[in-house]
Amino acid sequence: MKKFLQSLPQVLVNLCGSYTCAVLLYTLLDAQQATMRRARLYEILAICAAATVLQYVFFSGKAVKRLSYLARMAWFAAAMLAVVCGAAVVFRWFPLEQLGSWLWGFSWWGWRPSPWCSRGGSA
Repeated sequence: MKKFLQSLPQVLVNLCGSYTCAVLLYTLLDAQQATMRRARLYEILAICAAATVLQYVFFSGKAVKRLSYLARMAWFAAAMLAVVCGAAVVFRWFPLEQLGSWLWGFSWWGWRPSPWCSRGGSA
């Protein structure tokens, strides 16, 4: 706990930076709206706080010590996916009545080959 408290100023700076970037990105993507709901700001703050804590846990070297960088990335991605999926359910971003459609769409999108990862030459 002492290590975390010593790192708290940097963790808060990271939280502020990620929250600012996330809100700016959201406002750019939703440019038709003149205002943003207060609840949406809290949702973004909650996700940014979770991402910042996970970033501290996996990449500071103070909580998780003996993992390769690839393993850290994989565990971080899995944990962050769980956070975002949980947020989608809690904050009702998608209709829960059509959960099967969302799961099918996510599995198709998540497992299809990426054009950026092909080994062919450039066109």
